[in-house]
Amino acid sequence: MNVINTIQNFFTKEMLNARASDPITSHQAAAQAPDVAANHIPRILEALDEYGPMGASMIGYVANLDKNQISRRLKEMQKMGLIELTGNIVKSNSNRNEREWKIANDMDRVQVIHLGFGNA
Repeated sequence: MNVINTIQNFFTKEMLNARASDPITSHQAAAQAPDVAANHIPRILEALDEYGPMGASMIGYVANLDKNQISRRLKEMQKMGLIELTGNIVKSNSNRNEREWKIANDMDRVQVIHLGFGNA
């Protein structure tokens, strides 16, 4: 799996989707989305690589991202095939049940490190 191409293709197809009737600010936000996600994705992969499978709230804590950022990125990263659900339920930081995430089985450590994050 070529991770960089996967990310670029996903954001070209999926993210730049402001409606023609949307205000200019929506178009500006859509244009910036790939840059924002490009900052979040490495942080999430690094957190999962370093600490192993965990729930969204712990990923957010480790990656220093808020709930909305994590929620959006996890769905996108799952569609890209970068991460997957383990099938386990874990407790969130507020002691609620949440799904557990991990780096996808076909995503190896070398690819994570190659992207410029993770420990060698």
